[in-house]
Amino acid sequence: DKAFETWQRIKPAYQFSEQDKLHIQRYIANRAALNREDRTLEYFADLPAEPWRVRAALWQQDWQAALQAILSLNIDEQKSTRWQYWLGRSQAALGQLQSANDTLLALVSERDFYGFLAADRLNLPYQMNHNPIPFEQVELTTFSQRPAIARLREFYTLNMGLESRRQVYALKQRLSPRELQLLATLTHRWGWHNQTIAVLGKARYWDALDLRFPILFDSAILKAGKSNGLDPSWLFGIARQESAFNPQARSPVGAMGLMQLMPNTGKLIARLINRPLKKTQELLNPDRNIQLGSAYLKRMYDQNQRNPVLATASYNAGPHRVKNWLPKQELAADIWLENIPFNETRKYTSNVLAYAAVFDYQRKQTITPITTRMPAVQAKTP
Repeated sequence: DKAFETWQRIKPAYQFSEQDKLHIQRYIANRAALNREDRTLEYFADLPAEPWRVRAALWQQDWQAALQAILSLNIDEQKSTRWQYWLGRSQAALGQLQSANDTLLALVSERDFYGFLAADRLNLPYQMNHNPIPFEQVELTTFSQRPAIARLREFYTLNMGLESRRQVYALKQRLSPRELQLLATLTHRWGWHNQTIAVLGKARYWDALDLRFPILFDSAILKAGKSNGLDPSWLFGIARQESAFNPQARSPVGAMGLMQLMPNTGKLIARLINRPLKKTQELLNPDRNIQLGSAYLKRMYDQNQRNPVLATASYNAGPHRVKNWLPKQELAADIWLENIPFNETRKYTSNVLAYAAVFDYQRKQTITPITTRMPAVQAKTP
């Protein structure tokens, strides 16, 4: 409030350009939205529509303001599954039930977080749209015998990590989409699953769920799920999002292994479960990493209202941040998630929740509706 009032006072006193005025007012409005200030919508009033204006309206559950803000977004943003879902939610809240039904029904064919939410709203089954890569064995064999592909396999088999990564990077730049599909099929057979996922992303082939969401390390994940009382599909979703199932993954900030544990976190959790780490390298052991990562997720779950949405966000952003993001009064989990201040954590949390449903499907389990994993977020306690 002070920043806005100060800006209103000094704006007439100086010769700001229109662009500078827009930049300053947008900054104040966005910061107010991130801080969940009551007057946020007022600060957005004279600005062009943008996503945080919608989010501020959702946080305040001002559905008319949300609807108007969505319809003011540029057409490409409006068409995204995110804002189409919120358009349908806003229409339903305003009693425009037929429009809401039509808007949400158009999303149900999408295999993503918002498509699943829309399906739940309409009580419809999820459309997984699994479409394996078609190929004839002779085509795959011929492709595998190309010198560049044979060289890649040798590099990978000999654990020549740098050479393998350089070679696959070069191939991804020059292969056709069809050739990339064949390369993904081969890397999957070799057990190089994180590259399979990356290659299919480059090929923009999203529907081969057997390759993009493989059931790996299942005995360790099932054991960890049972010992911690956690849903195994949720654990699969975390591992898939964190490392794309690469046991040797290391992040730029030092996180390690399948579930990307920071060494200090791994040491702490290991002590808490009376299984201390002898050396940091143990975090690159899949079974050990899953044991500790699952115990850490359980800790986040217990400390965050036993709410999977809050626990997932905490796993990514840290528990202290999530506690600061809690609302003043109970709030629907989809609204809370949409207002996560960090783009990375917002995407991470929605991905993990959607992936859990996909892994239910891949594991041939009854699919748990995504909204079942999203209980209301309770108010911050003093």
